[in-house]
Amino acid sequence: MDIAIIGTGIAAATLVYRLRQSCPGYNLHVFEKSRGIGGRMSTRRTAKGSFDHGTPFFTARSKSFQQLLKLFQSSGQVDAWQPKVITLSKHAKPYNRDWFETHYVATPDMNSLCKALIADQNIHFNQTINRISGDPGHWTIHAAEGGEFGAFDWVISTAPAEQTQAIFAGTESTISTTTEFPSVPYQPSFAMMVSCAEDYVPAFDAARVKDSCIDWLFFGHHKPGRSERPSLVVHATGDYSAKHFDDNQDLITNELMIELAQLIDMEPDDKRDDRTIQLHRWKYAKVIEPYGEEFWQSDLKGLAACGDWCLGNEVEHAYTSADALTRALA
Repeated sequence: MDIAIIGTGIAAATLVYRLRQSCPGYNLHVFEKSRGIGGRMSTRRTAKGSFDHGTPFFTARSKSFQQLLKLFQSSGQVDAWQPKVITLSKHAKPYNRDWFETHYVATPDMNSLCKALIADQNIHFNQTINRISGDPGHWTIHAAEGGEFGAFDWVISTAPAEQTQAIFAGTESTISTTTEFPSVPYQPSFAMMVSCAEDYVPAFDAARVKDSCIDWLFFGHHKPGRSERPSLVVHATGDYSAKHFDDNQDLITNELMIELAQLIDMEPDDKRDDRTIQLHRWKYAKVIEPYGEEFWQSDLKGLAACGDWCLGNEVEHAYTSADALTRALA
C-alpha cells in the first residue's frame, strides 16, 4: 500500500505516527511545500529572540491526546506552560484571567512535536502539490515546481480545506461520481513579531485584548526551551486581517505598532533593523465554520483529507481528525 500525505503539520505527523504503529507495511510518502516541518506549529528564531508566531499553545481534552502528550513530555518534546494571563483594553484597567486547564507548548520549538511524530520519515520538501491525475487507486500527484510522483493507492491531504479542494478538483472533470468537497470558510490573521529591549520586563505572559484590531499578545521568554530575552508576538483580529490582508505590510506594521503603544508601555529594541519588527500573514488562521465530520473521504477510491478544519481550530482538532482517519485506513 503506497500512501501520499500532503503536508507536515500536526495532522500529517499524526498520520505518519499512527500508520507506522497500526500498518507498518504501508509505504508512506510525505510532501511539503516549504522547507520545514510543522505548518502553523512554528517558531522563528533570531538573534533577538524566538517567536511562536503561529500556534502559541495548545490544550488536551481527550484521553487519546493527553496520552500522546504524556509520552512526549517524558522525552522532552512537550512541556506544560503556566502563563500569567490578563485582559487588556484601551478603555479599562487590565485584569487577571484564570486558565484552569493545562496549556502546553512543544519544546524547544513549536514544531518539535511534529518532528518527533514524523521522525526518520523521508519527506519531499519544496513540493507544492497542486493537482492529481490518474484513476482511483492509481493516483499521480503533481507539484507546481514540475515534479510528478506516483502511482499511489491513497492520496491524503492535510492542507487547509480551500487548498485541498483545489488539489482534488481535477478528479471531478474525469470522474463524475466524486463526493463534493465541503466549503469551509476561514479568517486570516497577521502575526507581528517585535524584538524587545534586553532589559525589558513584561508584566504578563499572555493578554486577551478587547475593543482593538489586536486580538492577543504573547511574550515567549517564560516558555520552556525559549530564549530568555523577551520577545512579543502580536496577533491581529480576523476582521482586521481580512480587511487589510493585501495591504502594504509596512502600513500594517505601523498601524499595529500604534495600537500596541496604546495598550502597553513597551519600546522595541533600540538597535532597529529588519529583524526588530517582522510581519507574517497567515491566510488560513481560523476556521469560521468547521466541516463537522472527523475527516473527509471521497466516493472515489483512495482520496481523503483531514485537519483541524474538520472539527474546529485547535491543534487537538487536527490530531483527532488524523487519528480517526488512521483508524479508518487501518
